[in-house]
Amino acid sequence: MVLYSNYICVTIKEIGGEIVKTHKYWAVGALACMVATFYTGFRGKMKEHKIFAIGAMGCMLFSVLSGYKMISGKGAVKKSEEVEKN
Repeated sequence: MVLYSNYICVTIKEIGGEIVKTHKYWAVGALACMVATFYTGFRGKMKEHKIFAIGAMGCMLFSVLSGYKMISGKGAVKKSEEVEKN
């Protein structure tokens, strides 16, 4: 099972490098929004707090979706099998 996981990760880095990049950027955006949410909540700025909280939820949603595309590997496995045949 571990070999299968590593195989998927290797094919994702080779074939779907763009997915890995988008996942990383959405995750960093979610982290930045969460930090801003905590800061504005601590300072008592509720309007800004709500805006950053909604932004963090949006970034987390897109991060999860891009992560799902990254680990599902359906397209990556098929493409890598074609490469191995050649």
